[in-house]
Amino acid sequence: MPFKSEERRKEYFKRYFRELKRWAVDKAGRKCRKCGLISEHDCLYDFHHKNGSSWNHQKDNSSSSKRIKEFLKWKRADSIPEDTFLLCANCHRLEHEIIS
Repeated sequence: MPFKSEERRKEYFKRYFRELKRWAVDKAGRKCRKCGLISEHDCLYDFHHKNGSSWNHQKDNSSSSKRIKEFLKWKRADSIPEDTFLLCANCHRLEHEIIS
């Protein structure tokens, strides 16, 4: 899909990512598995992968497109993988601090 400017392309993917994340957070129950936080703000949530190989932890420039592809895969299957669960951002940071 051609975009007239890089700024419009970024805005489109940002909006698309937010829609997909909202779907995923809703599908996962919108509740932190550790502390029980419930919020309408999707930015407070992260997905944690038990096996440790998560796109959430990749810092390269293509991580946004990888996240979109991962959420799309979940949406097409209409489910969240069993080795993946929803945590609030604080619990997710603590989980990785404990692991390392």
